[in-house]
Amino acid sequence: MKTKPLLVSFCIAILFSQIAGYSQIKFFDGWDIEAGVSRISGGNDMVEIAHNVFFNVDYGNCNKYYLAIRKNVGDKVSVGGEVSYYGWTNKLTPRVYSYSDYNAEMISSAVTALANVDYRFYSGERIIPFVGLGCGYGYSERRIEDWVTPHEENRNVNKSEHFNSFVVSPRIGEYLFGHISLSVEYNWAVGDNYNSYFAVRAGLYW
Repeated sequence: MKTKPLLVSFCIAILFSQIAGYSQIKFFDGWDIEAGVSRISGGNDMVEIAHNVFFNVDYGNCNKYYLAIRKNVGDKVSVGGEVSYYGWTNKLTPRVYSYSDYNAEMISSAVTALANVDYRFYSGERIIPFVGLGCGYGYSERRIEDWVTPHEENRNVNKSEHFNSFVVSPRIGEYLFGHISLSVEYNWAVGDNYNSYFAVRAGLYW
């Protein structure tokens, strides 16, 4: 009597192991998921927060976080998609000393969604150099928030800008030891200079 339940349990376990193995081969074989961070090196710019009141902005450095998924379509080529986000706050510096009692800051953020393709120069090695190209959509926002006290006048000035752009993002780098990705990329947002930058990128994939 005890033999039958054990036999049924064994058959169920074998069935589910076959289903799990089939699912892994059918749906996950040849796919890579990558997550990582890009270190953006920003530039300098000039903004006008009020009439004839100009400020310098130094974008400094910030982190961009990304998540990518790729499907291997051959020994050397993979295609997929990627989403990323960055945001940071910059203090604005008056251009001339007479504006030194102005206080202002710029809050910047951006989201991109790209379709991309990678080409590996050879396969089956522990260190694999590659080139990649991404194309897609970028959205960025800048807000200037300031509390202004020039001379006898007290006022607050708040400005915001929104940009939608076509983004092209080439990169070159290496895949290391089957799980590490290192690359240098350039994000070119057409018509949006704020969202165009060089970045050094590192990620893990599996």
